[in-house]
Amino acid sequence: PDETLRIRKAGGIVTHDEHTGIHRVARKKGVHRLFLSTSRAFGDLELKEPWKLVSAEPEIVVHELEQDDWAVVLGCDGVWGVLTDQNVADIVWRAMSFSGQGPVEAAQEVAARAEAAGSTDNVTVLVMRLGWAQPPARMM
Repeated sequence: PDETLRIRKAGGIVTHDEHTGIHRVARKKGVHRLFLSTSRAFGDLELKEPWKLVSAEPEIVVHELEQDDWAVVLGCDGVWGVLTDQNVADIVWRAMSFSGQGPVEAAQEVAARAEAAGSTDNVTVLVMRLGWAQPPARMM
């Protein structure tokens, strides 16, 4: 909601595809609209100047890690658009705990599952194994 408000105040449009759940940023350009499925990006100058609908300034959220946290997954919208947090947690757990694979293989499995689920966006994934805790014996 705060990002939608920021974009609308800058003169942009935010649309929502109910079938995919994807929000898109747009501006009207003559009779054509220019759409982008992200509001934070390094490129996409057409949506940065003069309106600043897209920003390269990151939105940062800080999470305190707990003693039983054993991995961190970073992924782009191509992952989260088709997989839930629990889907990703299950995939990473199976790869790293059950199958004995490392974080690279777990990330590759998340990307493969996102593509198999129909993602048509970038599916970049990074899995970091935290060394102070073991994965749970089984997922909840």
